[in-house]
Amino acid sequence: MPNFKLQRDSLQDRFLHSKAKVQLYGGGFANGKTSAACIKCIKIAKDYPGANILMARSTYPKLNDTLRKEFLKWLPSDWIESFPKSANASNTCTLKNGTTINFRYIAQQGKSGNEATTSNLLSATYDAIIVDQMEDPEIVHKDFLDLLGRLRGMTPYDGDDKTMPKSGPRWFILTTNPTRNWVYRELVRPIHELSLGQISDKLLCETDENGKMLFTDNLPVPIIEIYEGSTYENKDNLEQDFIKTLESSYKGQMRSRFLMGEWASYEGLVYPAFNEAIHVLSSQSIEQYHKQLQVKTTSVTYLEGYDYGLAVPFCYILGFVDNFGNVFLWMGRMRKKYHWMIILLLLLLSVMLIIPTLLT
Repeated sequence: MPNFKLQRDSLQDRFLHSKAKVQLYGGGFANGKTSAACIKCIKIAKDYPGANILMARSTYPKLNDTLRKEFLKWLPSDWIESFPKSANASNTCTLKNGTTINFRYIAQQGKSGNEATTSNLLSATYDAIIVDQMEDPEIVHKDFLDLLGRLRGMTPYDGDDKTMPKSGPRWFILTTNPTRNWVYRELVRPIHELSLGQISDKLLCETDENGKMLFTDNLPVPIIEIYEGSTYENKDNLEQDFIKTLESSYKGQMRSRFLMGEWASYEGLVYPAFNEAIHVLSSQSIEQYHKQLQVKTTSVTYLEGYDYGLAVPFCYILGFVDNFGNVFLWMGRMRKKYHWMIILLLLLLSVMLIIPTLLT
């Protein structure tokens, strides 16, 4: 087994101790995502003898060339009962304690767009699911939801940690690089918003039988935990020339995303300080704040704008300014044929209005 330097309370240490139902490990290149996911899988395999575990990637080459090879680096060879590796083998690793780890790929030929691609994985019940590089374009949001429905395993826990689930453990573990796709919109952004006091209806949290959020201390209780950090979080396990190469080569958005591990937004912003997690609010939260202002003050300033365009494109926006000088763009209209152009214009306008206010 290779030597893996693990500092107490480090990013990897906190991830390995997580017991959330959904555990997301994100961030910069080589920050330990795949290694930590493999180590956690092996620990589950040991603590739940006889468990049925899924380890997946988007395509067969990525599965065999990266995830399976990384897993075998960490798994003690004397734990293995059988692991056929021929081209026609089942790609299932069976351990001496009865646990099986199924290496599978998610993408199916002929599937594209927002179609679910996991039908070949939906005939089994799993005690734990690990998906590496969840942001791969072959994986869509419905795949994630479909796989959640397969976490029904009830293998008993065999250990002395009283905080561990007594069976299962029925954990969904995923790794991802910072990419502005469905992973960010559906999983990451709601947690970021919650840290700012905003509650998104997309937040994975405890609910009642009717799907209504349950609250503790006036806040919903998430069932997802996110662990994210830069490449530097794993510097003790990397050669210095690797980091120096990234520092020398990556600029702008590439540096923000793949070195610093940030969910960078848009290349070429007029105001690079724009951060979607800070400067973009849900319409519900803006409406609620506007109602509070109407009760507390009479000095609300309203903004209205209309652009006729040179031909048929047009856009209309309505906003307001609170008594602290903060500008809120609330609602608008656009000609659908040119909606992509208007969205860009609205984004630029919102940045131009919001950033100067923040700087004052």
